[in-house]
This record gives sequence, C-alpha cells and structure tokens, in this order.
Amino acid sequence: MARKTTLSCGLPIDLMASRIIVVSPGLGFMVLNASEFLNADIVIMGIVVIGLIALAFDVLMRFIERRLVPWKGAE
Repeated sequence: MARKTTLSCGLPIDLMASRIIVVSPGLGFMVLNASEFLNADIVIMGIVVIGLIALAFDVLMRFIERRLVPWKGAE
C-alpha cells in the first residue's frame, strides 16, 4: 500500500517538477516566464492545465491498473 501511494503521489510530482525546471518550451516554462512578468491569468491557466494533465494521468494509471491487476482489491 505504501509503495503504491509513494509512486502515485511522488512520481507525477517528480516528473512535473523536472519538466518545469528542464524544458524551456513546456507549460512549466510558460508559467514561470509569465510569473516573472506578473501575468496572473497565464499563470493560473497554466497551473490549471498542468493539474488537468496530472488528473488525466492518474485516471489513465488507475484504468491500466484495473486491467492488468484485476485481483487487486478483491478479497
């Protein structure tokens, strides 16, 4: 249980953090760049889009888990 929680919580955060720091043409760069120029609308929309991507990734991973590990949760 702890391993799944660690992977499901830590992995997307690590991936997103590395994307924000490393990749210049990405959403994270857009948010950081907009924050330097106080463009609050772009910052908020960028954060919402990043959150939606993370939510979609979580839903996809749960779907794949249900397909590949059908015995999980069945007791």
